Amino acid sequence: MQKQLQKGFTLIELMIVIAIVGLLATLAVPRYMDYTKRAKLAEALAALDAAKLPVAEYYMTNGKMPGSMTLSTQSSTYVASVAYANKSDTEGYVTVTLQGDSSFSGKMISLHGTVASNNVGWTCVSGDSAGKTPVDAAYLPSSCTTP
Repeated sequence: MQKQLQKGFTLIELMIVIAIVGLLATLAVPRYMDYTKRAKLAEALAALDAAKLPVAEYYMTNGKMPGSMTLSTQSSTYVASVAYANKSDTEGYVTVTLQGDSSFSGKMISLHGTVASNNVGWTCVSGDSAGKTPVDAAYLPSSCTTP
C-alpha cells in the first residue's frame, strides 16, 4: 500500500495556532497601551529638561532662585504649558501641565530644583509644587516619584 502524504494543516493544528496568537495578543495589547502613554510623557519630560537651563542660569548669575520667571516654551500635542514657581531662595519648581490624552490631561509633572554646593540639583516629582494633580505612578519614568 502506498502512503498518502498529508498536504496542509489539520483543523486542530490551525485552531491551536489561532489560540496561541489570541493569547499573545491579549498579553501584548495592554502592555503596548502603557508603552504609548509612557512615550507621550517623554515629550513632557523633554519640555521640563529645556526649562531647567534658564532657572539654573538665573541662580548662577544672581546667587538665588528666581522669584518668578516666564519660561518661553511652546505648547505641543501633549504639553499644555510649562511654568516656574518659587518656594524659597534655594528652592523652585518647574512644572509641565499635560494635555491630549484622557488618562493624564490636566495632570502635572514637576522638577524640584534645590541648591546644594552652589549648584542646582533637580528631582522629578509627580504633581505640582503642592503635590496636586499627579500623574498615575504606572506611567511615570523610574526617575520620578509620587508625592
